[in-house]
Amino acid sequence: MPCSCWPAPLVYYALATLVALRFFKRERARVLPDFTPAVSILKPVRGLETSALTKISQFLPPGIPGLRDFVAVNDDSDPAVAVINRIIAKFPEQRIRLLAGAEHLAQTAR
Repeated sequence: MPCSCWPAPLVYYALATLVALRFFKRERARVLPDFTPAVSILKPVRGLETSALTKISQFLPPGIPGLRDFVAVNDDSDPAVAVINRIIAKFPEQRIRLLAGAEHLAQTAR
């Protein structure tokens, strides 16, 4: 004797498809607010090498909203501090911050 329950799954799948299409149509029409999450980039630097100014400048991407750049050195007497301060002065529109004492930060994280 054949089963007479075959229309039930067919009706279920048809209704599920219609509901899914309606949901995705509504979601596609929704306008999302402009949101750019804040991002921080940490660049550890130690000592100077040839063309350090160019290399550090190239590492810092310009013009990205919400981007903060942190350049870390072990201490204030590092020769790279003068170069980093020149970069900060050269690109005042970027949010670059010099962090000194990175060695102490690394020791406490252990």
